[in-house]
Amino acid sequence: MMVWTLSVALLAQASPVVEPGAEVRAVTATILDEKGQPVESLARDDVALQENGVTREITSFKSDRRPLSMAIVVDTSQVLRSDYRLSIVDAVVAFVARLPAGTRYALWTTGDRPTKILDHTEDKAAASKALVRF
Repeated sequence: MMVWTLSVALLAQASPVVEPGAEVRAVTATILDEKGQPVESLARDDVALQENGVTREITSFKSDRRPLSMAIVVDTSQVLRSDYRLSIVDAVVAFVARLPAGTRYALWTTGDRPTKILDHTEDKAAASKALVRF
């Protein structure tokens, strides 16, 4: 798994030097080829980043090979109850299925109070089972 961290200056600049007062954001991205495989050996000039159609200057670009670990929080409040089984479960399961190999994830629901329904795992099939049980 290859994860790239980009630092992006929101003010367009000619050089990667960040001016005092410029807003800079860190963006983490997994860059995949047309077959869904991680792209190796990228340089800053190989990548373009746009936000709402505006090209942003990339001030830093580096590979991060640490395993990815995340928590996925699903809104199960009463307002979304009817949408939960109709679309939310399928969307979360599809998202988990596309996570890079080796990614550990946990599932939480909000509802009345935050509740962990699945502890950190690499088992992608566990998401569907946990969400359907809920």
